[in-house]
Amino acid sequence: MSAELLLEVDYQGDLRRISVTLGAQLRAAFEEIQLAVCEGFGLGEETLVTLKYEDEEGDLCTLTPLTIEDFLLRPISCSEEFHTPPKLLLSRRGEMSSKSCHRVATGSRGSRPAQYFSGGLKSRMSGDQNLSLEPPGRASETGTLNGIYGIPSVTAVTGVLPVLRSLGPVALLACLKGLHESGRLTPEILASLMLQFLPIFAQRVQRKVEKMNRKGLKMRQDKNFKPLMHFIKRLCIHFQEIPETRNVRDDLQNYLAGSEAARLGDTLAELLRCLVACSSRSTLASALLAVAKDILRVVLPCVFPESFQDTRPCSEWAAILLGAPVHGGIACALCRQQNIVGPRFEGQQHGEGGEGRSLCGHCFVKETVKGKADDSSYTCRLAPLGYDAEAALGDINSNSLPMAALLAMKYHPLDSLVSAPSPSQIRPGNLELVHF
Repeated sequence: MSAELLLEVDYQGDLRRISVTLGAQLRAAFEEIQLAVCEGFGLGEETLVTLKYEDEEGDLCTLTPLTIEDFLLRPISCSEEFHTPPKLLLSRRGEMSSKSCHRVATGSRGSRPAQYFSGGLKSRMSGDQNLSLEPPGRASETGTLNGIYGIPSVTAVTGVLPVLRSLGPVALLACLKGLHESGRLTPEILASLMLQFLPIFAQRVQRKVEKMNRKGLKMRQDKNFKPLMHFIKRLCIHFQEIPETRNVRDDLQNYLAGSEAARLGDTLAELLRCLVACSSRSTLASALLAVAKDILRVVLPCVFPESFQDTRPCSEWAAILLGAPVHGGIACALCRQQNIVGPRFEGQQHGEGGEGRSLCGHCFVKETVKGKADDSSYTCRLAPLGYDAEAALGDINSNSLPMAALLAMKYHPLDSLVSAPSPSQIRPGNLELVHF
């Protein structure tokens, strides 16, 4: 089984459309594309070339065997026309010019041809099949390449802007920000999400390696990032129990010492790959739980200063109004917390961890540390039906809610909020209260 992919490739101003036949193996797609592009421009098979593409954030990313999946399945917007092929910038090793980079970065971003993608947005979880929003947003979202490569589908957020339809970092950030604004983002919940989203983090960092290398070099010279340097030191300590990270810990030490100051992106990408490959999930969970507190205190405010700089804890009744996902009517099987706030981990196997058994974010990582939960027996449900990721990413916080909302939080139980017709109706700049 194969599929035809039409590419638009720019080589020193020479723009050509090249057709590539992709086989059934996703890992071979990089070599197939590279070979077809070289043949299309009359370059020898042994010619060392670099291919770059623009991601949805406007950054140029290098096409490699590790980022080929991201290139093939990256989200598209509804405004893009399907007949425009995806674009690549070709250069021989060492000849990439800033002029060429500018030409691609400022041009219109190519989208998928109709025969390549039949509609909707998909993103693969790099092997993590048990990660989704519930329920499916659009039943017709099936792509040709998805069927060929057997890529598990990931449902989209229902009723949000096109830019938010891809389940990935955006939807994850919506969940994190909603929990943070409601004062319910704890180290345990963060560690559970990190444990489940490691493949996604590894993929995202891999495609941002060059950008992170540049930023890493500047960070060492900026006193404002001194706490982040201390955090990297603590990472080396906490990951000592994970043998797969032995070499990469040395690379982190070299970055801190300055001998590899321009390779932070490469080092972090390798670290995440090692964590994904960790043979002991319980050991990995213990390490992530140990660093989660520092991540909340140092990393998130540094990386996302506008969203995570100020913490304003509020009552649990306010969680749903502030964008935190609330699974109404579902209790944690261990701590018995009613109406799980935050990610819900749903059991997929029969027996003690049987189907339908749900754990909250606090209990999932603790069960994993004990060796009683793993990624194959639990599905991570970020949010229930009706969760508004767009609202969670807006500017709503506990300081911007009007007095009427605060009174509603005080005098109405969470059950009333959960059972309301549309529990999360917050829009940036326009707050609509639920009806009781």
